[in-house]
This record gives sequence, C-alpha cells and structure tokens, in this order.
Amino acid sequence: MDAAKRIVEDALKLEEAGVFSITLECVPAPLATYITEQLTTATTIGIGAGNGTDGQVLVCQDLLGMTTGGFKPKFVRQFAQVGEAIKGAYADYIAAVNDGSFPAKENTFKIDDAVMDEIRKG
Repeated sequence: MDAAKRIVEDALKLEEAGVFSITLECVPAPLATYITEQLTTATTIGIGAGNGTDGQVLVCQDLLGMTTGGFKPKFVRQFAQVGEAIKGAYADYIAAVNDGSFPAKENTFKIDDAVMDEIRKG
C-alpha cells in the first residue's frame, strides 16, 4: 500500500517539477492507469504496465523473438520469430567471409587498370 501511494506521489511531484513524460515499468495496470489519469501535462509510457498508459515500449529484440535462453519477461509479447533466421544469416555471412566468397567482385568497387598501374609505379 505504501509503495503504491509513493509511486503516485512521486509521479505527481515529477509532473510538478516539469517533466514531460514518466516511464512506468512493471507497475500493476490499475495503478498505472490511475497515475495516467491523475497527470495533467506529463504523459506516461508503460513497460509491462498495462494498456492504460499514454504510450507503450517493447524492446525490438523481444518483439521480434530474437532473444534466446528461454527467459521471457511477463510483459513481452513476441509478434514474430526472427531470431533463428538472424542467427542463420550471421552464420552464413561468417562462412562466406572465411571461405573467401564474400565479398565477391560484384560486391566491390571498380578502378581502371591504368590507374592501378600508375599507383604501382609510384
């Protein structure tokens, strides 16, 4: 109870001090909504604080399913699963660099042979 009251009081004091936005992270949704309703000039951005805030933040890597290891915070919703595709792309890139197939001639810039001859002559 005291912690919840303190968060409301702190938000109001921050607004009074002139902040334009307050991030509410892992704040219970009803409390985040209440804080948002009490503020008159400052906006609220929620991170795991429900949909009653003025805006939302979700880390791109979480949103795209790029994280590994099995841990997923409660407030994360994955909208895609691109993590394995990205890991595969990096592995393919490393292999191509190591075997010399990248960069290939078509991936580089041209210079006239006469220019190179002059440079080599010194």
